[in-house]
Formats: sequence, structure tokens, C-alpha cells
Amino acid sequence: SDPVGGRPSRSRNVLYRLFAAAFLPQGYPDSVPADYSAFQLWDTVQGFCSYVRSMLTSHALLKGVGVGVEESSALGAVFVFLVRDMSGQLAGVLFAAVQGTGFDAYPKQWRLFADTMNNVGLMIDLMAPQLLLDENGAADGPGERSRSSENLFLTLLCCGRVCFALVGVAGGASRSALTYHFSKDGRNAADISGKEGSQETLASLVGMLAGFYLLKTLDALERSIQAQVQWLVFSLLTLLHMYSNYRAVRSLQLVSLNASKVSHLWTRFSAGQVPSPADYAQYELSPLHLYDWVREKVNVGKGRKIDIVFGEHPLGEEEEAEGQVTASLSDPDGDYGITLTLGPLAFGRGVRGTLFVSVREGAQEGRRKLKAYCHAVHIKSWVIRSLEARSGPAIKRGRIDEEWASYILLKADEGDVFRRHDRKISKGWTWWDRFWRDLKKKGWARDKVYIY
Repeated sequence: SDPVGGRPSRSRNVLYRLFAAAFLPQGYPDSVPADYSAFQLWDTVQGFCSYVRSMLTSHALLKGVGVGVEESSALGAVFVFLVRDMSGQLAGVLFAAVQGTGFDAYPKQWRLFADTMNNVGLMIDLMAPQLLLDENGAADGPGERSRSSENLFLTLLCCGRVCFALVGVAGGASRSALTYHFSKDGRNAADISGKEGSQETLASLVGMLAGFYLLKTLDALERSIQAQVQWLVFSLLTLLHMYSNYRAVRSLQLVSLNASKVSHLWTRFSAGQVPSPADYAQYELSPLHLYDWVREKVNVGKGRKIDIVFGEHPLGEEEEAEGQVTASLSDPDGDYGITLTLGPLAFGRGVRGTLFVSVREGAQEGRRKLKAYCHAVHIKSWVIRSLEARSGPAIKRGRIDEEWASYILLKADEGDVFRRHDRKISKGWTWWDRFWRDLKKKGWARDKVYIY
């Protein structure tokens, strides 16, 4: 082979190895799941959009606090940023205390929530300084500003910082869950987290440079059109940011199990087979997913609301609410119990029910919790179908007797779904056993059950 002709190829190989060592996990692509590359690509695009927009908002905020205005004081600007940052820190602490374990169960949704709040916060930061500009787009001095405009400016800055605090908590928690997903059970989590930081640093450097040159271009324009062009660029980058985030989370094929995912998997299994993580990723956050969510809400609107709650039924209350009935069943092995309460809706006409699920603690608690939740989903579908079949004046008024509620639990428990009634027919297998086996075959992580 020609050594001269081989130099470009060797140079490219050297550059790729240097790039891979700096920005890709060791052993890539074999050391990460198949969805890693697509997610990181779209994540880098959205990060770039965020950093360009942050340059625009920083420029606007500096104008708002009076940078470049002779009458402005540094102490006044420090006070504004002090109040703003304190608001954000308090909001972050409160949000983390309230939310807790939900981040592990729904990292995709919390990731989208974080990026939505980021967009809202950036928009507020860009909008707030407009209150302190004169008709020519120049910043007013402290003596020219009204007290109301200054108070509104400070209030908006605090609201923007609250949004960023929610971004920090939700985004950081969901990123930790995603890092664990990419690391294949935590074996190379530190390496993936470090390379994620390097990728974000690269996106931020490019984004800030692009933002700086964008600001120079905007400053060269006439003052009368600067604001319009600035908002146009900001809006286009926001649309690209939202699209990139949507593509990023849609590319994820998470193998952990949460309540809504298990409910869908059990429903699909009842109709034929368990979807794989790749199949579910195509369904989740899709128009069909939205349609199913709306259909469930419509069911609620028709007066058929059934909730599933983990925890003991409040048996300490000796008197049931007026019109409320209760029925219970237990797993034959004593692993869990389910209590169904039915009664009239507090507002409007119809029936509201709650399935209280209590799981015995101990070994294989994840499997017990998963089985108990599937059993509750199965009962819920029976209750809703029965209410539809028995729709009439009594149902619409929420009148249901205890005998009917017990009958529904009995009918839902028929067949070899969760318990073996006839070993000769079922050969010792229940539908639940098959579901549990199929979860493993399809690649779901049966030890990662986040149902609370």
C-alpha cells in the first residue's frame, strides 16, 4: 500500500480516537445500550439551543439591571440578583421535598418537564428587562423608572429563577436515572457521567460563541428592530429546542417498569403479547399514547373514575361515607391484598372507586408489587366494563350495593389469571406466570419496579 495515500486515513483515525477518548464512554458502542447515540445527538442539539438563548437573556438582564447606565449602582444590581437567587434556592428545596421518588419512575416525563420549565424561565428573563427600556430600546436610569415597573421586574426575575430551580432538580434527577440506564446497571456510570459533562461543555462552548456573535450582529442593527429580531431568533431556537428534546426522549428505550407502563403491558398481554422496550418507546409520548390518555379522561367524564392506590384501606373508620361499599380479596399465598371501595362522585353524577393495594414486605417485594398492581389493573378493567354494561339511573346516581361489588371481584378472579383453579387445564401455569416469563423474554428489567 502507498504510505503517502494512507496518511489522511491514519490522521482521521487519530482524530477519531482523540475525540472518542474525550467525549465517548470507554468501549463505545459496545459499552452502552443501542439508544445512547440517538439520545446524545439530540441532547447536544438542545443544549446548543439553550446556551445560545442564555446569551440573549444574559445580555437583556444586564441591560435591565442598569449595566451601561451611569446612574445605576453595583449594589442595586447585587440586591436584585440576591433576591432572585434566594427565590430559586428555596423553590428547589421545596420541590425536591415534595416530589421524591417520582423521578426514578418517570425520567422521560420529568426530562420534558425540566426542559419546558427551562424555556419558560428563559422567556421570562428575556421579557422582564423590556419593562425597564425606553421607547428607543435603551435602558432607563434608576431615577427614570417607576416603582411599579421595578417591582414587576424583580417579581419576574424571581419567577424565572424558580423555573430554573425546578429545572435543576427535575433535570438532575432524571439525568441520574438515565445515566444508570446507559451504564448497564451502574458498571460504567462514572465514565458515562464524566463524558456527558464533556459533551455538555462542548455544546456550551459552541453555543456561547454562537450567541456572542449573534449579539454582535443584533447590536449592529437599528434599535427599532433589535427587539423584533431578537424575539424571532429566540422563538426559532425554542422550537428547535423543543423538537430536539422530544426526539431525544422518544429515542430512549427504558427497561424499568412504572405504573403506566405496566398497565399498558398487561393490557397488551391480555390482547396477545407483551411489547418489547423498543415497541413501547415507539408508543410512549406518541399521538396514540395521547389518545389513550384522553380516552381514560373521557371515561372519568362519563362518571367512571377508578384509582389504584398502594397502601392499607383506612379500616379505622367504622362508618363508611354515605353510599359507599367495600369488598376485599387476598392473594392465596398472602403476598398482597386488594380492597375495592365504590361510591358516588363528590361532584356530578357517576361512580368513583379506589383499589387499595397492600403488599407484604420481604424477599421478592418487586415481584409481589408487580403482581399486585397487575391484579388491580385487571380488576379495574372489570369494574369499568361492568359499570358500562350496567349503566342506568342507579349507576349514574352512584348507587351500588356491596353484593354487586363482591360479585365483580369474584368475576375478575375467575379463570387461571392470578391463581390456579384447575391444574389439569392450566398445567400449573397462570396467566400471570406467563406474563412474568414474557417480561424477561422481551428484555424488561423485572428487578426495576418503580410503582408507589
